[in-house]
Amino acid sequence: MKSLNNRCVQLTVLLGILVAGSSAIAASLFEKLPWSEASDQPRVLPVDRAFQFASYQVNRELKLRWFITAGHYLYADRISLVSDGGVAISVAKPVGERYFDEYFGDVEIYRDDLELTVPLSALKSKASIPRQWEVRYQGCADHGYCYPPQKRLLELGDL
Repeated sequence: MKSLNNRCVQLTVLLGILVAGSSAIAASLFEKLPWSEASDQPRVLPVDRAFQFASYQVNRELKLRWFITAGHYLYADRISLVSDGGVAISVAKPVGERYFDEYFGDVEIYRDDLELTVPLSALKSKASIPRQWEVRYQGCADHGYCYPPQKRLLELGDL
């Protein structure tokens, strides 16, 4: 009986050591995940936090606006506006920053905030202004993570 009690105590102690050890190992591994606050790896933000997009109409203009989080940038040549019929509209863009990108070479980028103005007259087709538009854009983080191309659907109000 005494040997059975000793055996139970030994197993309990061993189980306690295993549980405590595995918790410490799991915590240590969790700290190394890129989205962990304690990680020494660069943090990958969700795309809608890295590039906060908004659109609105003012009089006869469509405004497209991005709030670009520090350490991130948008590619100038990846920003476009396309009608629901697939027609691309030329959008005037300000001069951006010249940048050498390890994936795309010499490119033009935008940091901080960006606002583009599109006159609604530029959106007219032969019959009328399409009500649905798709804004397309792509950007990266300075630490090397590039986000996949993004698409946001716009519904224009009554004009």
